[in-house]
Amino acid sequence: MIGVSMTPKGLPTRLFLTNQWVTGEHWAAPQQLEPLLHEFHCQLRGRLSPVSRWISAMVHLYRSEIQALHQRRFHWHQQRQRATGCGSHLTDRRWDVICERPIDLMKTLAKLAK
Repeated sequence: MIGVSMTPKGLPTRLFLTNQWVTGEHWAAPQQLEPLLHEFHCQLRGRLSPVSRWISAMVHLYRSEIQALHQRRFHWHQQRQRATGCGSHLTDRRWDVICERPIDLMKTLAKLAK
């Protein structure tokens, strides 16, 4: 699961990954996620259809950045695991956002247009 920060006008500005307690998700190793990111497709019907197309486009557009964030979070988890000897950091409320990366959609689209 990836988070996307948005401006009030709806432009994405940041990608981020949270700690396990925030979303309750089960983490997979980054190498397991790579093929899933390549195949990712969100499909909803009705009034949410444009949102699902936007989500799919964002995942494909920023696939390498998302993969890198998952790698960073995995390394963070390994370091914390070695430091504490347990997985208590996964439920530690002091750790909410584990890693983040600013993005600029307009610059990304301009690069694609070249």
